[in-house]
Amino acid sequence: MEKLNKELQCIKGYIHIESLKLLDACTKEGLHFRPPVAFTGSRFAPKGGLDVLGYSIPESIVIIIQALSIGRQRPDLFPNNEFYDPMR
Repeated sequence: MEKLNKELQCIKGYIHIESLKLLDACTKEGLHFRPPVAFTGSRFAPKGGLDVLGYSIPESIVIIIQALSIGRQRPDLFPNNEFYDPMR
């Protein structure tokens, strides 16, 4: 919090807001840590079906991705996912 406050004090107004790297990291981590929407969209399984991690999904079945679960189920991609860490 102190580092973010220090970064925010370095600029005036909205000029050069894209240079606020820590603010950007905090925003992205917040969206990852607590997504604002439960589902990120849906798609139909393609013609002929689909194999996902050993599960067979028949064609024309609606596939929905639940954003919060993705990070929780892949600790190899998102280690310590239960902790807010904008430096990851």
